[in-house]
Amino acid sequence: PAANVDKHYETVLTHEALQRWLERIRHAPLTAIDTETDSLDGMTARIVGISMSVKVGEAAYIPLAHSYADAPDQLPIAEVLAALKPWLEDPKALKLGQNIKYDTHVFANAGITVRLKLVRVTKQWRVTLISV
Repeated sequence: PAANVDKHYETVLTHEALQRWLERIRHAPLTAIDTETDSLDGMTARIVGISMSVKVGEAAYIPLAHSYADAPDQLPIAEVLAALKPWLEDPKALKLGQNIKYDTHVFANAGITVRLKLVRVTKQWRVTLISV
């Protein structure tokens, strides 16, 4: 059975919330990241939102191009990507993704070259570097 984990999920809609999450990912030993897009084709997909987590039970979602009725005001995509770019392009910042190859293509479409290291992650979030 899964351990009882406190959960805190945040929708990032303000510059202040974005800055808090940027600080969290900069100081985290490992960050899970995922893109939500408008296509399954990674070569043409555009980013609709970005999710990230720095530890079990704590995550954020940054909506960027949601356009349904009553959609909340969202941060400008160019500003969010510019803020994330230094971290995404930093090879020392360890990133975890369930479909990270796709996400790297999607970020490349937006002008960001995601730098990665191969790591092994245990169930307890212990990270072992496999390659540089």
